[in-house]
Amino acid sequence: MKKLLKELSDILVATKSPLNDVLQKGINTNTIKGWARKYKINLPKEVYELYEWKNGVDFEKAEDIDIDPNLFKLGIFNSLEESFEYYEYYTKNGYWNEDFFPLFNSGGGDFYLIDIKKE
Repeated sequence: MKKLLKELSDILVATKSPLNDVLQKGINTNTIKGWARKYKINLPKEVYELYEWKNGVDFEKAEDIDIDPNLFKLGIFNSLEESFEYYEYYTKNGYWNEDFFPLFNSGGGDFYLIDIKKE
């Protein structure tokens, strides 16, 4: 995963993508572990690597400077905090099984979920 994220970073830099201006700095492992502990879930190592790389898109900043926040078509990379907020809301209200965790959203109510119970 780290190799792929490095390649993605290189592409974003090489293409002078404005997305670089709104991707937030990565966060450390202990912060991610703290969030996971709070919600009593185990996240795959790839999720740790993803959020250590970048902490999602600053959506408000993207709107303010009129940058498309999508990392891929209909794929806005959630910050870790947003992902846990979505997780809490949608699992508590019975919309999602607790085995699913959101990493990306469409900006229109759709989410890309991973099964955190699978390897």
